Amino acid sequence: MKEKYNGNIPINARIKIDYQKNKPKVSFSYPHKKYQQAGSMFMYLFAMNILILCFLYDFTSFHYENNESYLLRVCNLEQLEKYNFYKTEEFSGLCENKIFDKNIIGKFLFLWTIIKSERFIFSTFFGYFITIFIYYPFRKKIWYKVYPKFQAFFSDKKLRIFSPNDVFHDDKYGYYCEIPVFNNVVLNYTATKDFSKYMNMFEIREHKFVYYKKKPKKMNKRRFNKWKSKTINEWIWYARFYFSNKPSKGKLEVLFK
Repeated sequence: MKEKYNGNIPINARIKIDYQKNKPKVSFSYPHKKYQQAGSMFMYLFAMNILILCFLYDFTSFHYENNESYLLRVCNLEQLEKYNFYKTEEFSGLCENKIFDKNIIGKFLFLWTIIKSERFIFSTFFGYFITIFIYYPFRKKIWYKVYPKFQAFFSDKKLRIFSPNDVFHDDKYGYYCEIPVFNNVVLNYTATKDFSKYMNMFEIREHKFVYYKKKPKKMNKRRFNKWKSKTINEWIWYARFYFSNKPSKGKLEVLFK
């Protein structure tokens, strides 16, 4: 039976899985939870809403233009017996009045043509408010969980297959193998035979350094928070697998980004 664990916040996290007991123990921690940068689905949803509104606008504008042409042609046939061909302006005015006075759909579609030159501004304005309504009320329950999956889906992933010869030993870590550098967006692994039998721990951690950023001369709270967030390494990580004995059979496949 598979079990799911969720950190419930879209920031890069350390992960540690201890296999030494009957049931794996999973724990999360963070380089600096207060100052780390959180991911958000807001801008992706905003862009999607703009595209949808632009598409609807183009579709309805096209429909209006074709609908108007069709209705005018019908009107033309109906009025041919009453008006001569040379009375073009009078005939056209009567037909247009007939359409927009009696056709509710025509009025609605005509509204789209009024804002035709402002399509992007219109779509951006309404798309922003639509995004607010669908994002913030469901941010923690839905979008925080969707964001990591969204990032993983579009990531350019890499595959590393470890054999017994790729397992090293030293006095500090014992037997281990590792992904030395990755972005902590995706990491899925499958262990077979001795790799599964002897694995006693797995961890993801950030490399221990800070970015050098010059402190601003005037240090208010806002500037301090911004400066502090830029110094934290939350982008370059490693993943390490620990074993109680050296595997002699099987393999370890790791898919990562």
